[in-house]
Amino acid sequence: MNFFIVKDKNTELGPYPEEVLIDMAKSGDVLATTLIRNSLMKRTQEAKKLPFLKEFLKEEESGSTDEKIVMKPLNRTEKSIRLACKKHRLTAFVIDLAFIYGIIYCLSFFLNEQLSSLNLSRDTAQASEAYGSTAAMLFAGIYFIFVLYYTINIGFFAQTPGQRCYGIMAVSSENEPVMLQKSFFYSFYFILLLPIEPFVVYITNKSLHEILSGTKIVNVRFG
Repeated sequence: MNFFIVKDKNTELGPYPEEVLIDMAKSGDVLATTLIRNSLMKRTQEAKKLPFLKEFLKEEESGSTDEKIVMKPLNRTEKSIRLACKKHRLTAFVIDLAFIYGIIYCLSFFLNEQLSSLNLSRDTAQASEAYGSTAAMLFAGIYFIFVLYYTINIGFFAQTPGQRCYGIMAVSSENEPVMLQKSFFYSFYFILLLPIEPFVVYITNKSLHEILSGTKIVNVRFG
């Protein structure tokens, strides 16, 4: 069951699963008097009346009624944002790699068709030069496609298709949205440092390209 935090009749925050509300209650972002409704009903009730929250709630202190809850990203509190787990990151990368491979396959097919139309079989030197040039174009194209794929998806949508499948996304180190500049550096360093990234992630739970670009991958499906 998902729940919404009701600030006033025009403002609701959420939806949040029970686990996230519990984290928010522990950190003081949800108080005993905070109004909450479940996703199926419009009727609101105080947080202290929800059985799964009772033992975690803190009483509201005098003078703190005007304090605002800072929600980021995707309406999560800063204290409830967690780094994505290694398994989700790896599987998301494999899915994205399949998308990228499909694009590269189309590019290589096009280049092969171009070579076939040149009828270079009689001139070995010319054929060798053409194939060398095509290989260079293909490698450059692979790098460009990889960078473009991650830059566009993260810069505009904060998630690649693979990351969307596992409820993870890229945010800045300050838990703000990732702008195009950071998403470009994220992508640029990603393919450049790809061979050593698994070791860095295993040790630090963050990749080297995230550290260098000032970003991180967080779990936004469960807070």
